[in-house]
Amino acid sequence: MTESYDEAELERAARGLLAHRDEERPNPVPAPADRPADMDWAYGVAAELHRIRTAERGMRQIGWKIGCTSAAARAQLGIDAPFYGRLYADTTLPSPAGLPAGIRLSDHISLG
Repeated sequence: MTESYDEAELERAARGLLAHRDEERPNPVPAPADRPADMDWAYGVAAELHRIRTAERGMRQIGWKIGCTSAAARAQLGIDAPFYGRLYADTTLPSPAGLPAGIRLSDHISLG
């Protein structure tokens, strides 16, 4: 990260995202004032999510994912480069995976 952000604000944002996930509620579209100021902010929140998931919840990172690899997707989001995120053992299924009927896919599916 090139810019410094208040750690308490990063933690508040991360815990808010986790609360929605824990309660199986979709994340609302944030108000303009609550949207990430830039990619540094977004990666700061992601780093705090990782800290909470590993230190407090015992989750284990198993890999990485990348998003917005196409120019069209980046243009739609108004960003100039792909972004990355972490994959965790308890939120990843081995391939080929069979999903039980009625499963709730809360965020997204990453295919490998």
